Amino acid sequence: MRFIPSILRSFPFNVMLYFVGFLSPPLPAAAASYDRIQTLSMDEGLPHSDVNAITQDRDGYLWFATFSGLSKYDGYRLQTFRTDNSDLTSDRILCLFVARDSSLYIGTESGGLNRYDPVSETIFPVAEEPTTSADQVINNIFEDRKGTVWVCRNDGLGYLTLRGATTYLHVKNRWRGFYIQCGTALDSCRLLLSTDAGPVIYNPETEEIQNILRDEIKTRCFSMQSFADGKIALSGGWGVRIYDPKTDDLQRICDFSSRVTTQDNHGNIWVGSFNRGLYKYDRNGIKIVHYHPKLPIPHAVNSFEISALFEDRSGVLWIGTIGGGLSRLNVVEKHIECYTEAQGLCENRIITFLEARDGILWVSTHGGINLFNRSSATFRELRINGLPSIQFATVSAFFMAENGDIWLGTWDKGLWVIDSRDIDRAIQTGQVRARQLKHPVIDGELSVFRIVEDRDRHLWISSNRGCFEYIPSHGDFKTGQWINYTHNGDDPNSLCSNFTTDIYPDTVTDNKTIWIGTRSGLNRIVFDADGKANCQRIELAATNARERKVCSSDAFISTIHCDRKEWGGSLDRNDRRRSLPYDRRSLRRENAPFQLFRHIQLPVLQ
Repeated sequence: MRFIPSILRSFPFNVMLYFVGFLSPPLPAAAASYDRIQTLSMDEGLPHSDVNAITQDRDGYLWFATFSGLSKYDGYRLQTFRTDNSDLTSDRILCLFVARDSSLYIGTESGGLNRYDPVSETIFPVAEEPTTSADQVINNIFEDRKGTVWVCRNDGLGYLTLRGATTYLHVKNRWRGFYIQCGTALDSCRLLLSTDAGPVIYNPETEEIQNILRDEIKTRCFSMQSFADGKIALSGGWGVRIYDPKTDDLQRICDFSSRVTTQDNHGNIWVGSFNRGLYKYDRNGIKIVHYHPKLPIPHAVNSFEISALFEDRSGVLWIGTIGGGLSRLNVVEKHIECYTEAQGLCENRIITFLEARDGILWVSTHGGINLFNRSSATFRELRINGLPSIQFATVSAFFMAENGDIWLGTWDKGLWVIDSRDIDRAIQTGQVRARQLKHPVIDGELSVFRIVEDRDRHLWISSNRGCFEYIPSHGDFKTGQWINYTHNGDDPNSLCSNFTTDIYPDTVTDNKTIWIGTRSGLNRIVFDADGKANCQRIELAATNARERKVCSSDAFISTIHCDRKEWGGSLDRNDRRRSLPYDRRSLRRENAPFQLFRHIQLPVLQ
């Protein structure tokens, strides 16, 4: 789950409004231009220019296997594990795999199998039973439908078992002495494996081996990649073929030597060749784009030899090369349309916007409010009766309540509500009425920065006079109770500052929890079983332990961002620790582009 930084919508930046993707159709494939490609090389800390494998763990970290160690990437920094700073058994890493239990398995060229535990953040070798093989080359790791992890080795096929708290690697006697390059699961009991004689289907329960595709593929596959539709891409010196296990059909993609293949979320097939660069095909095998080092920068990959391909959860394709380090490109092709005053906007400086239930976009600018109709791509200026002159009341926050009313937070002019019955007529008439909300503290000089809703459908409003909680009466948003949380210099459990910026209602804690950012620090309000609020100030760790502070004038919290990824429901303490997306040992990002916009990680709940 990602939240748009609210403070960026709350200060008067001079920007233009860009609507991406959904406003206009994507360009056809024939008209698609080359994507911008960025490079991550040894100059940025990559330990070796050869990248053999790429994967992403449950926390969102990217891992790169090289011939000089294993690198962990958080989007800003590379942390490298080697034999001299960890228990890794070899620096020459060939393959990586993240299992269902979140363990990262590391296959090496000369040190066998290793395992990285995300909880303890340590690497340790996986013991082999009954005896250690002389051949320690791990070519590929995969998991079957039952959760068994299989290991493809030069001397056969192994699998992992758990005895107590220790993981062991067992080698199947049936396969000793046979070269297994890679494999994948076909169904609940069968595996598709690559051998020197070509692909075979193996049933571990019956030990039955079935030779397949003898006429088409007679040598080993370098990689096997399962697609979303159940088909499998086979890559080798003979090219790329798409195998359908249900029909045994084989679709030809290309005939040049290929090391790796993947399919992105849009169905495009990406092929990494041995000496021709990177190719992109549609799902029918029609070539779309060819990337290679001779293209003009920034559209070129750094090597003709592609060794690894991986699309992360954000839609970025990572390209491992031999000799050229890492490249990355965004595989989502979207046509971007720019709308300015020339297209009907009141003003080019955009503050915030809201998508209403009818699909109309409410866009607040320094010159007023525009309604954008996406079907006709037209703007209509909205006039609000009852609201002071727009010159003196700029809308800084929108919120659509459950009953359809739209709440407006303004700079210096308080809170206003537009009735749902008027909203339906707004797009036709361009006029609505608004009423001002009254409260002893909410007057005409209140500035509002953020309006959000918690799990109990209470509204939370950040402002320059503390944080407000609005409790609707019996679900009716027209009437309710106001609670004002403020700063008190004599009360260590009060807010760090009355100038509150961002608010995040935590969705996974057992007790209702509200995180509040201020210009002087971070707060957390936790409600007990009886509904009593307990306000806490959160200590922010600095790079220097002696600089740890709770409330400070330089702790301006502009945005609270919670990235839970696929975690759902209640999380235990270890799950919460693993859900943090960056280095949990420091809450300050060293390379943030603007010090004002500090990215604050939510601390581990005790």
